[in-house]
Amino acid sequence: MAYLRTYGVGFSQNEAVTLARPVEFARLAARIQQPEVRAAALKYTYHPPVFLWDFGVRASGHLRIGDVVYIQSEDKLYYCQIHEMISDPEGEIGDRVGWHRIQHAPWSHPVVLKPCIYLDALARAVALLDGRTTLEDNFYRLRS
Repeated sequence: MAYLRTYGVGFSQNEAVTLARPVEFARLAARIQQPEVRAAALKYTYHPPVFLWDFGVRASGHLRIGDVVYIQSEDKLYYCQIHEMISDPEGEIGDRVGWHRIQHAPWSHPVVLKPCIYLDALARAVALLDGRTTLEDNFYRLRS
């Protein structure tokens, strides 16, 4: 499946941390305390850096490994594929990478994105997409 997640003003802080640049899991995994979350992160310690994102609780329920997701953050657009989904109830990964919490809630559904490609010239074209179905606020399934 293919999805579109749109963000308005204010999400660029998290975008700058893990979409605009990859995450090196070797340093991240060493600082994670929860055994299950650390085990998920350790799989990527000898892996080239990857990208991370959390689509939120409701949107994450629609996603599966292998899905394509377009992420629009203000005037930027990213093409990504979900490589792995990590359960992190305490939001430790998000805290360690420096994601800004919203209403103090943890980012509990981080996903590993590979690839994650910045599509500079296409960001404004998102408004022209037809055939999208609204699943949640600012989260759409695209016609395949």
